[in-house]
Amino acid sequence: MNPASVRKLVLAGLVSAVVGGAAKLRAEKGINLPETELDLPALTAKDVEDLAFVAKHADMVALSFVQRPEDIEALLAELARLDASRLGIVLKIETQAAFKRLPMLLLAAAGLDLARLIVVRCRHAADQQWAYEQALRAPECGAAFAWLDLRDDRALRRLAVAAREGDTWGVLWRRPGRHATAAAAPLRLALSPQDGKLAVRVLKRRGGDLAQPVVIDVDAPPDPRTSAGREIAERTPVPRSFRRFRSPG
Repeated sequence: MNPASVRKLVLAGLVSAVVGGAAKLRAEKGINLPETELDLPALTAKDVEDLAFVAKHADMVALSFVQRPEDIEALLAELARLDASRLGIVLKIETQAAFKRLPMLLLAAAGLDLARLIVVRCRHAADQQWAYEQALRAPECGAAFAWLDLRDDRALRRLAVAAREGDTWGVLWRRPGRHATAAAAPLRLALSPQDGKLAVRVLKRRGGDLAQPVVIDVDAPPDPRTSAGREIAERTPVPRSFRRFRSPG
């Protein structure tokens, strides 16, 4: 960089330190900007051109400098255009802004329509329970998911009534090993990996018990003979290998 340009940047407050002397930025090296909101597309025109080769010869594709869900949606659209939705996706989270948006980025990569998704964050447990109950009672809400540390059986029964009256599918998630009252839940499931598949153990349901878990191959293509399978097949395919992602802990 021209020394005169460096001095101008220093005077403008854009540079906090300057190392004297000259240096070269060698090939395969880069500059990290972890605290910067980059106004750049994650998928460039050159990336789109290279995707044609990747679609024919690779098993997965990595997307650098992902910052917003639109970056992932653009990649998914290109993979669908190339009939390469089978490819796994690696999201390279390289800025603080992307890390803060990580849940939305993962949902976008899973193929969810974020325009139909609302994420509610509450500071207090009472507000969380109230917001979840309102979602269950809202006829516009098709499904509501929550991570609540509820130990009050009366509160659980109240949520069950709200889900029934609102005709909403309500799911309360809990980490394995967490003890909580669940007597009011009509259905309790335990999910765990098993031989590369998903094992679903029925802990409680109406009717008789199931001695063996239901093992689901999440990588198998949807069955077109079912209504759910036909609906999934009509949508843009989601990269199967991404579904193997498991959050830490």
